[in-house]
Amino acid sequence: VGFIGALIDTMQVSYNIDLNRVYSCGFSAGGFMSHLLACESTARFAAIAAVSGTMSNAAFNACIPAKAIPVMQIHGTADGIVSYTGGIGGKGVDDIINYWKGFENCSSSAVFTALPDTANDGCSVEKYEYTSCDNCSKVTLLKVINGGHQWPGTSGALGGLARATARGTTSRTARALCSPALRTACSGRSRSCGAG
Repeated sequence: VGFIGALIDTMQVSYNIDLNRVYSCGFSAGGFMSHLLACESTARFAAIAAVSGTMSNAAFNACIPAKAIPVMQIHGTADGIVSYTGGIGGKGVDDIINYWKGFENCSSSAVFTALPDTANDGCSVEKYEYTSCDNCSKVTLLKVINGGHQWPGTSGALGGLARATARGTTSRTARALCSPALRTACSGRSRSCGAG
């Protein structure tokens, strides 16, 4: 966490970055890191996203964010590396989403959207969005049904360990949403909240 903070400081000095638009998005262990950064260094980030990574029990139990920020979780239900339901030493996706929506005082029920299956790869994506959170924030889950431990839309060789029963891809719909959805969900505070 200290290294990432020093990196942000260096980038600001060297490249004059906008400190109000610093985001963390990570895959697998990087997803764990994104959640840890939100817990320990919230003031430095506009939003975080985690793909196929949750939180260790220790990080979860010690998590004390400084403020509410948008959080996005993208996770496959057939992930054999970081289980969707959690496991030894780590929390499940539902635990993570419930923590963030509770901390951020979001609406208790989600706006649900079944996203179109554009890849015909045996996977589909369900979007759950919790809104009306503190600080004009929101918590978003992209649940990749039958998705493995990989970046959505990539083959196992390119993006992680694919489901053996699929053609080696996880829904392109989720991948197509990752960048725009991260920008929208993670910086998409309404204009009335001062974001632009």
